[in-house]
Amino acid sequence: MNSFELNKLLGALLGTCLVLVAMRIAAGEIFTPERPAKPGYEIAVKEEAPAGAAAAAAPAAVPIATLLASASSQRGADVARQCQACHNFQEGQGPKIGPDLYNIVGRKIASTSGFNYSAALKSKNGSWARL
Repeated sequence: MNSFELNKLLGALLGTCLVLVAMRIAAGEIFTPERPAKPGYEIAVKEEAPAGAAAAAAPAAVPIATLLASASSQRGADVARQCQACHNFQEGQGPKIGPDLYNIVGRKIASTSGFNYSAALKSKNGSWARL
């Protein structure tokens, strides 16, 4: 093979490489997606009303007579049944997991000895009252 044939072969190889590099640069410019201004994904979260708006939207106090007229003794018994898993309601039965609830109205909150009350309940001041 003479040098002219070798130059033609190497020129074709070099020309092919140059065409491939030019095509890669052109394709990169044409098909490159836009980069976001801020990297990452945006997570859509429903915005809540500020605490002041929630307090303003609170319903007006309803008189106790109206509440008692619409009260249901069956509903009260159902709610009390849930409490009976941990508490007793009758005098002299003794406490279960939670303290005895007999005569609790007027008693200081988290005051029965022998029970490990939560920090939230211990932080409450005052005594138990009727609703």
